[in-house]
Amino acid sequence: MALVSAWIPSLIILMVFRFLLGTMHPTSLVTGVVFSMEITEIKWRSTVSVVLGMMWGVGTILWGIFAYLERDWRWLQTFASLIGPAVLPFLLYVPS
Repeated sequence: MALVSAWIPSLIILMVFRFLLGTMHPTSLVTGVVFSMEITEIKWRSTVSVVLGMMWGVGTILWGIFAYLERDWRWLQTFASLIGPAVLPFLLYVPS
């Protein structure tokens, strides 16, 4: 939905897509952090949580730099959305 929302010509449909993304994004973030803590050994949980927080901070900084370099919001949204499908194959290696 994030990739499609970058190229929707209708404002109403764009607002619906952004609302749905806004409701799903926090849910997936919390689920990812909780799942990461559950599969990590107890002695490494604090380290993993700090690293996850640092990655979020570094990603936010890089997002700002990339937004400064790419001024068109449609291309910025497209590039940001392409990261998600690139990470999906790594889910095959997550223990169940």
